[in-house]
Amino acid sequence: MIEETGFVNIVLQKAKDIVIPDEILSNYLNIEEIKQYKDSNINIQSITVYADKPSKDERNCCEPNSGCC
Repeated sequence: MIEETGFVNIVLQKAKDIVIPDEILSNYLNIEEIKQYKDSNINIQSITVYADKPSKDERNCCEPNSGCC
């Protein structure tokens, strides 16, 4: 998604799993759903990404609001 928006030299600098306590999960999921979530490979992560956004000239882009980009 980052590349699709025009960024280049994309580097994932840091990734950290976010652990949600059962007390919070229980506000949204029942006991069986919490168990399924914990048994799955699904997780929530916080990430830090570095990327460069090329200048307009390097992207071969047109002027803002002209309708061509």
